[in-house]
Amino acid sequence: MSLVEKKIDSGAGIITLLDGEGGNRLNPSFLGEFSAALRDLSTDEKAKFIIIRSRGRNFCLGMDLVALEKGHAGMDDVVSAVKDYTSLLSDIYHSPKTVVALIDGPVKAGGMGIAAACDVVLASERASFELSEALIGIIPANVLPYLFMLRVPPQKARYLVLTAAQLDAHKAHAVGLVDEVYTVEGFEKGVKSLCRQIMRTSPQAVSVFKDFTHQFLESDFNGRKVLAEQTLFDLIKQESVLAAVKKFNEGDLPPWFGRFKPSEPVTG
Repeated sequence: MSLVEKKIDSGAGIITLLDGEGGNRLNPSFLGEFSAALRDLSTDEKAKFIIIRSRGRNFCLGMDLVALEKGHAGMDDVVSAVKDYTSLLSDIYHSPKTVVALIDGPVKAGGMGIAAACDVVLASERASFELSEALIGIIPANVLPYLFMLRVPPQKARYLVLTAAQLDAHKAHAVGLVDEVYTVEGFEKGVKSLCRQIMRTSPQAVSVFKDFTHQFLESDFNGRKVLAEQTLFDLIKQESVLAAVKKFNEGDLPPWFGRFKPSEPVTG
């Protein structure tokens, strides 16, 4: 039985995590399918951006605790899952396309890393967020680089880890874990509206911007200034950019503007 499904609908590459009722637990089988789907969509020109969603109540509840409970007998699976999970977060973060997480239920532990590595996190009011690792004696070591670098101040991350506090969608939005919160009834409409905006962006600009931010975060102040100038100079010399500027000035649209009319609900 498949644990992950992928498809392309109206320019959106959609990854559906199929075991929401079981928590979409992070084990080698699940992570292997997830990573393969992400790699395929990241290189498929028909997918302008990527959506990650869950079928069922939970988005992702983290590590497969059954394997962990086996101790040394199940340690090979645990080690494999940790390595695969680390690679998955990196692949999400470094995808050349905008990656959007749709959260319509609980997210815990390693699931928080998946959300934090995404470029955009959209949640309904029934979503909740929890870094629960300390409750079983471990820490979210693989998650923290994405929280510290991208989402929340270090002290807020410390609070979330040390208290294992559960945040509702609005509190998660307030600390930066979530970009937009919608009512349950308005979730589909809100997601579609944002997807339409994403469909208007230049794929090249998205890819360059993501690479720029990765380098920017890893550079010192002087390095950031040089990187900023060089990236902008490289872009404004390109024929595709000059042609797009000309079209805007003439009241026309550049060729990468796309329409978003999915054949079925985006939120699942």
